[in-house]
Formats: sequence, C-alpha cells, structure tokens
Amino acid sequence: MSFFGLPNSSISDNRDIHVDGSPILAINSGTMPEGLSNMSIFLENIGNILGISDMTFCALATLASILFTYGIGLVAVRKLPFESITLSGEGVGSFCNVVGVLYAIVLGYVLVSVYETYTTANDKVEAEASFVIDLLRDAEGLPLHQGLMLRTSTIAYLNSVIDEEWPYMIKNRTFFPGTFHKFSDLFKTVRLIKCDTEEERLFLGEIVTRLNDLASTRRERIQVADSRIPNVFWSLLIGVGLVNFGMSFLFPIESPKIRLALLCSTAAVMTFTTLLIYVLDRPYNGTLGIQPDSMIKVRNLIVQNGIDQHWKNKLIEEVKPQPALDQPIGKVKVLD
Repeated sequence: MSFFGLPNSSISDNRDIHVDGSPILAINSGTMPEGLSNMSIFLENIGNILGISDMTFCALATLASILFTYGIGLVAVRKLPFESITLSGEGVGSFCNVVGVLYAIVLGYVLVSVYETYTTANDKVEAEASFVIDLLRDAEGLPLHQGLMLRTSTIAYLNSVIDEEWPYMIKNRTFFPGTFHKFSDLFKTVRLIKCDTEEERLFLGEIVTRLNDLASTRRERIQVADSRIPNVFWSLLIGVGLVNFGMSFLFPIESPKIRLALLCSTAAVMTFTTLLIYVLDRPYNGTLGIQPDSMIKVRNLIVQNGIDQHWKNKLIEEVKPQPALDQPIGKVKVLD
C-alpha cells in the first residue's frame, strides 16, 4: 500500500503536500532524537512505579529533601561549629557568590526554555483547532457534494486526534498511524475537488493553504511531544546545584536553628524548582499536561448545532427527485 505513490516505509508523519500530491517536507517522529534526556524518563518511571501524580511526586521529593538535609545539617552543626567557619568566612562567601550566580543563570535559562516550549505546545493545539474550523467553514464555498466530503474527512480527523492520537501520543511520544491515514484522506479529498466557477476556485485555494498550515502545526505538535531537555543541561543543572547546596553548609550563621532552617529552605527550593522543570518538560503528560480542550470545543460545537447533519440534509434535498412535468397537478379552469 502506498500514499501518493510513496511506499509506507518512506512515510514519516506530518508532511506538507501540495494538491498535486508532491511532498514538501517530511520528518521521522517515530524515533527519539539524539540527545533526548534520560533524566526526564527516569523521573517519569519512578512516578509510574509509585503510582502517584506529578505534583504529589514533587511534594514528596521536596519533603524527602528537607528531612535528608535536616539530618545532615544536625551533623554539620556539630562537626562545623560557627567558630571554625568564621575563620574562612570571607573566602567561602566569595566562592558561594560565584557558584550561586552560575546556578541562577543555568536554572533561569533551563526554566525559561521549558516554559516557552510548554506555551508553544499549547499554542500549537489552539492553532490546529483553529485550522480545523477554517476547513469546515471554507467547505461552504465548494459544490455541495464535495463540500460534504471535505467536512466528513475533517470531522473524522478531528475525532481521531481527540479519541485515538492524544492518548497514544502521551504514551509513545509520536503520532498514531490511524490518525495519520485520516489526515492523508484530507489531502486525497482536496485533490478530488473539481471547481466550475471562479468563486469555488478561490475557496479551494484557501482550503489548500489552510490544509498546509494544519500539516505544519500538526508536525510541530508532535515534535514537541518527542522533545526533552538534553542530558548536558540536566548534568549542568544538577551538578552546579549540588555544589551550591554543599557550599550552603558553610554559611557563617551563629544560631544552629536558623542555620538548619536556611539549609532546609535551600534544599526545598532547589528540589521543587528542579522537579518543576521536569513537569514542564513533558507538556502533554502529567498533572499539568496540555489536553485537546480547544478541539473538544470544536467537536461539541459541531454536535450541538447539528452542523454535520445540516449539510447532509441539504444534500438529500438537492438530489431528491422532482415531480415529472407531465403529471397532473390539479384542475385548471379555462376562462372563456
């Protein structure tokens, strides 16, 4: 079986295709890109084993870091009393400032990066739903039968994304083959459209543009689902964080209670921030995972307003046979 003359083995999801069927761009989303982070997968596996949500996992890990730091802090207070720390306090303070600034830079860069990716993923879902609405609306400018074919294919693709591809994408970080075939049917449907008037040709051109925009947005959505923070950034973030955390034990604070409180606060902030990066690094997974809400709204709008059935009824009325002209339609009184 082939798609537009291409064997299935050469097809990778989400290709922009002209109406003549020629592919413009193709990517392989079935394989994990080089440098994909194993840290996110490792943390995700731990959460799955424990059977808890992301936020619960973050809260428990933060609590564990506080208890661990408190235990080590008790030993540090006894082994490193205030008097011994103050002897080298100026040098330690300068080094802590350097490490703290470096950690803040790395943390800020990674956090901003994953947040931008998260918001981009949400924007792509909104844009994809918008392009689906445009296709349904522009189909009105086509001949009735062909417009109904385009609406049917578009609604079939919409339902497949919501019910089939989204759960599959969350689990496998790639596209669902059945949804891809329905997406291919959209292009096939457009290729079969024949226009008789200039107005219909204008609508067809707009449909082709929207369809290619939908292909690009779909491709970017799946790319985001398969992207993670590279291992080098995880290593840098955790490595510099551990150095910064270790230096916090040398803070020259006289009161043991305040010293322990600052140590535990530092551990809690660093742990929770790192795990927040992990949560945002998986935009479609977990508690904060993006859902196809905008697409569901489009489907609900179609169902509530009976849009699909309305156009089917119009098609039935158009093809309904008319009474023959030679049939009597009533008595006619002839005037003298």
